[in-house]
Amino acid sequence: MNIQNSLNIGIRKYDELRNEKYKNRPKGRQYFYVSDALKCKRMLYFEFQEDIEPEKLSVDLLGRFNYGNEAQDRIRNYMRLGGIYVEDEISLPSNKLNIHGRCDGILTEKGNDEKSIVEIKTINLREVKQPMKEHIAQLQLYLHFLKVEKGVLLYESKHTNIFYDFPIKYDLIQTNEILHYFETVAIHLKNKDIPLVNQDYVEDKYPCNFCTYIEHCYGENKK
Repeated sequence: MNIQNSLNIGIRKYDELRNEKYKNRPKGRQYFYVSDALKCKRMLYFEFQEDIEPEKLSVDLLGRFNYGNEAQDRIRNYMRLGGIYVEDEISLPSNKLNIHGRCDGILTEKGNDEKSIVEIKTINLREVKQPMKEHIAQLQLYLHFLKVEKGVLLYESKHTNIFYDFPIKYDLIQTNEILHYFETVAIHLKNKDIPLVNQDYVEDKYPCNFCTYIEHCYGENKK
């Protein structure tokens, strides 16, 4: 039995199947997601366009997305077994910016009625010293739309499986800045005005090296 050969064949077929599914998805986005908060405006603009085709996702990236979803289920079960009631994913109510999303859970500790929204992230770092601004922005949106005052960003290191938690309080000023970000992108979309390349980004570094529209910024399809 040649396990390595079988794995290589399976990975290639998995890559083909998932990318076929990705390719055949409806063209163009119809609304924002909470996870879009503070992302590259240019990439987000491209995702809404029906005539701009993204590059296919690598099997590595597809695997990372799947790992994140599986980890959220596992970590919610950890908390339940540890005595914390976890209300499963709650969808955002309708809103004027048409932002969609589901928080990872609402926590209630036994003997305490106070609720907190948890946002679970797996991260490719051995140690997490502070939460990422994009993740804080996502949690602030959940706190805002679901009208909860407190939340927690919970990270799991993919290297060590150690957990790091960061309490976050609802901040109206910060939330208004995040909402303004979405309003700005909405204006670009309405006016069919492509946002400029972010001068703080570098082609071969995050987030550009994970972007499926990189050819439209740096390559032959540059716009």
